[in-house]
Amino acid sequence: MINSKKNSIGIQLFQTPKIIYQGHESDLIHKLGKKIISLFEVFVINAGEAVSSDYLIDNIWPDSEDGRNVLKYSIFRLRKALSDIEGLEGLELIKTVEDGYILNPAYDYDIDVKKAENIYKKLGRKMDYDGNDYNLGRELVKLYKGHFYVTNNAPLVLTLDSERHSSHFSNIVVSMSKYLLANHLYTEMMSLNYNAIMIEPFYEGLHYYYMKGLIEVKDYHRALQYYDEINERFYNELGTGLSQQFKDLYNVIVEDDREKEKTELSALRNDIEQNIKLAGGFYCTYDMFKHLYEITTKECKREDKRCFLLMFSISDNIDYSKRMTISNKLKKIIEESIRTSDVFARVNKDQFVSLLVCREMDNVYMIAQRISAKFYKKYSSAKVRLNYSAMEVTPE
Repeated sequence: MINSKKNSIGIQLFQTPKIIYQGHESDLIHKLGKKIISLFEVFVINAGEAVSSDYLIDNIWPDSEDGRNVLKYSIFRLRKALSDIEGLEGLELIKTVEDGYILNPAYDYDIDVKKAENIYKKLGRKMDYDGNDYNLGRELVKLYKGHFYVTNNAPLVLTLDSERHSSHFSNIVVSMSKYLLANHLYTEMMSLNYNAIMIEPFYEGLHYYYMKGLIEVKDYHRALQYYDEINERFYNELGTGLSQQFKDLYNVIVEDDREKEKTELSALRNDIEQNIKLAGGFYCTYDMFKHLYEITTKECKREDKRCFLLMFSISDNIDYSKRMTISNKLKKIIEESIRTSDVFARVNKDQFVSLLVCREMDNVYMIAQRISAKFYKKYSSAKVRLNYSAMEVTPE
């Protein structure tokens, strides 16, 4: 039996299924077929318990006319694939038991989903966290990297369990945010939710506490911009806008703006100039981009300048949740790579367009190549591709 923690078999299901053993990390997506990965994931989420043959057939091969033979062959393939992993040679991870199989209890395991389950049990249904609860939540934040790897025809039981973990993670981050808000730790609260949004982009509560942090630090310009940005994204992707609690936050900013009307003109000028000095390109909604396009092209015509449209597109052969994370990373890269006088917007979940005032098309390609280089520095996988195209704008 493997007893030492050093020799425990690490299994990760969140985001990418992996096995980590004796210093070797193996990505199971490249080692197991789609159905075999699902079979392995079912054993892992049921670690410590036997899984009956009938359960496996009903959940993974419900339409098979020869389910038992398919299961036996799949178990054979799974065992062989696992034994081919460096360091696992000779270990029988999948053990046969009466009328089923089990993840072999003879070995010690370090499983991310099981550690997450322990945290859920300790926190229970608490809404108000103390310092100890918050620290438990931080352990979960380190563990949770995203949904299980599931294929289009993955067993429903895996999809439901993945969604359950997603819901627990998001709810716990919200409770952690309430704790940070009560203790006036606004910057930490924004950082917590920003990172969580990269993983769960459509959980409204995470956006709420990020925007709440912007308001608490009085970054109203960014808060208003963020409201428009998120509201547009929710409409485009989910077909519905933000809830009333978001609108209440928006009203807080509007009320504060009314108070600003009473300030001296010099103070107002200082506030405007402070926003002008913000680094990076100006990100706006696509509707706003169209208005700025009209203004900029007319100005370029008057002053005999040249302006260009630059479009970036992310390849669509990757999982939806990962694509949104990558899209948000690309947004940040573009923002940091263009000038404050340049504007850009999200056209859809996979594309961004920017309006650049440059002397030559070569300058546009230099900017595009700089953004592309930064992107591939973060995403070197052949599955993730970034394409760009540019054209000169000739105003009427």
